[in-house]
Amino acid sequence: MKKNLIIICILGLNINLFANKIVSKIGTEFLYKSDVEKVFALKFGAKKYSEIDEKFKSKIIENLSSRLYILNEAKQDNIEEEKEFEKLLDEAKKDILIRLYLKDFRKNIQVDNKEIKKYYSENLKEKYTQVKVKTIVHKSKTKIKKLIKELELEDKSTLKETFERLAKKYSQHPRAGRGGEIGFIRYHTMAYPFGKEAFSLKENSINHKVFKTTLGYHIVYLEKYETKKFEEVKEEIKELLTEKMYRSEFKDLLKNLKIKYMTHVKNKVLEN
Repeated sequence: MKKNLIIICILGLNINLFANKIVSKIGTEFLYKSDVEKVFALKFGAKKYSEIDEKFKSKIIENLSSRLYILNEAKQDNIEEEKEFEKLLDEAKKDILIRLYLKDFRKNIQVDNKEIKKYYSENLKEKYTQVKVKTIVHKSKTKIKKLIKELELEDKSTLKETFERLAKKYSQHPRAGRGGEIGFIRYHTMAYPFGKEAFSLKENSINHKVFKTTLGYHIVYLEKYETKKFEEVKEEIKELLTEKMYRSEFKDLLKNLKIKYMTHVKNKVLEN
């Protein structure tokens, strides 16, 4: 009696746990909370069922339920017994086998930490650093030269303020009214050679040589640098290098397999 009571309690607990994972039952199929979480994660990132906004949750449930309505009908119509179903199922199995094989193949690719650090160092300026800049642009090279000379006489403590004043007065750039404020840029964000010139400057300084882009002649004031730390981008770089190695090794794999199976075919022909 006591033993039966324990079994009943355990069964009841399992049923409750199972029920807590279910959103709804449609025909013979169940719609699980985990299904909703997976769909949400694909578009917006991982979240628990209880954390998903009700509006999004309702829309996802509606779409998933629609699939289950059709799935139930397909089963009732014995679609699984049709020849076309068997053919498509066979093709799907092949695709799954290939996908899982390549997944395991990719898992075996190891990127050395030294390689990750090397990539970070080599791409630090162009990919993982940004600078906050202001610019003065003018069609006249002579005018820009005069402004550079004026700014060169300015004390470091007032350089930024003077630059902003001159930008508002003389710059022909759309951001002139904001003191030439461009904001943060990366090495290749702006038209060449803007990034190259900007990244050659120190903080709180301007370029002393005039350079030209499609907008005109420039003076750049560099306010500050911001660089992502290695630990911040380590996983991103690792994934990038893994993908690069995967593509390379995948090509080698195909070459080797081609030799293997073409040799096998030739041998079969010779045997016959």
